[in-house]
Amino acid sequence: MGNKFLALRKSEVAKVAPDRAELMGKLNQNMADMKEIRKPSMCMTGTVTRY
Repeated sequence: MGNKFLALRKSEVAKVAPDRAELMGKLNQNMADMKEIRKPSMCMTGTVTRY
C-alpha cells in the first residue's frame, strides 16, 4: 500500500501545482500593489500608516 499511496500523492500534487503557482503569483502581485498604494499615502500625509 505504501508505494501506491505515494504514487497517488505525487499525482495529486502534480495536478494542483499549476493552480498553486498561479495563486502564489496573484498573491505576490497583490502584495506589490499594496506597497505601491502605501507610498503615495506616506508622501501626502507625512506619516506612516501601518496595516
